[in-house]
Amino acid sequence: LYAAGEVTGGVHGGNRISGNAFTDYMVFGKIAGKNAAEYIKGADSVTASSATLEKILTPYIELLERPAGRNPYKIKRELQELAWDKIGVIRTRSGLKEGVAQIRGVAAELRDELSVSLKDLTMNREYLTAIECLNLAQVIELIGTAALERPESWAAHYLEDNPETDYGEWTKNIRVKVEGKTINTTLVPVEAIELSPPSCKVPYGQEVAAGE
Repeated sequence: LYAAGEVTGGVHGGNRISGNAFTDYMVFGKIAGKNAAEYIKGADSVTASSATLEKILTPYIELLERPAGRNPYKIKRELQELAWDKIGVIRTRSGLKEGVAQIRGVAAELRDELSVSLKDLTMNREYLTAIECLNLAQVIELIGTAALERPESWAAHYLEDNPETDYGEWTKNIRVKVEGKTINTTLVPVEAIELSPPSCKVPYGQEVAAGE
């Protein structure tokens, strides 16, 4: 999989500066495109099995086939409000736990109850919104699950319970992976190439020099 822009993560650390996304996808878009083209020249052709395609497409086909169900526009607003209230700018451990539990319940309901009134695939905004709801629910759960792994405040992750940044213990990336219906997390220490990261613990937002 070749990707560029913010979907790749990691380039800007935990808090992207406004406007940096443009240079991100311009630079890495060229790199990804060039390498993807080189790879495909020597790659063997792959044919996806009908079972794999059916597994991927079934949730989206069911949205159209379900005769009635929950309105995607209302669900999208509910998901946005849940994310803002429980996994927003200022977070707490209890709020994150509640948010993850709630979103798991909502996600399970969406798989069986989300529907669209318009069944046409041509310029069907309602259908696109329904697909967004399925994706939003999963992304919110991923964010909340990863946030629960970090017990201190770091960059855009501000934890009201612990407003300190622990460079010594938590200069780490948190990787999340969906395996079946389970989300697994892995802590990966940041590999310092040119600068040694700080090793101290400081109040959130306090600047420190490399190596302190």
